Amino acid sequence: MTRPIALSASRFGRVNPLVPGFVALVGLATYGAGYRAMGGGIAIGAMLALVNGMILSKRVEIAATTESVTQALMVMQIGLLVTFTIIGIATVILIHFSLPLTLGCAAGFVVAQLAILSAFYWTHARSMPSIDATPSIERNSS
Repeated sequence: MTRPIALSASRFGRVNPLVPGFVALVGLATYGAGYRAMGGGIAIGAMLALVNGMILSKRVEIAATTESVTQALMVMQIGLLVTFTIIGIATVILIHFSLPLTLGCAAGFVVAQLAILSAFYWTHARSMPSIDATPSIERNSS
């Protein structure tokens, strides 16, 4: 007998693929409703957000294993440049097809990226141990 799999967002790592998948479905619905360029752009943007999220996740893991803050910051900055390069290339390619396609891609990317970060926060970050948020002046005076 097989057990049903509970759909829990917390079972995914930092990037939940269901979130950009939902945004891509919204893009496909927009495409089907007759706004072809905008809908296609939203779906493309959602997939770019998924790729960006996976790159960001790997970048965080690599930065966490470095020996110094300088190396960690360098890893994060290089990864940010890679992200900007991917988005820049996608923008240049899409703008040659149509402006609504490009704007839809930007909208789909932003919505999916923010949703990915929100899903991670709601499922993982709130349960992570926090550091002492007391300002150092208050800690030292007591």
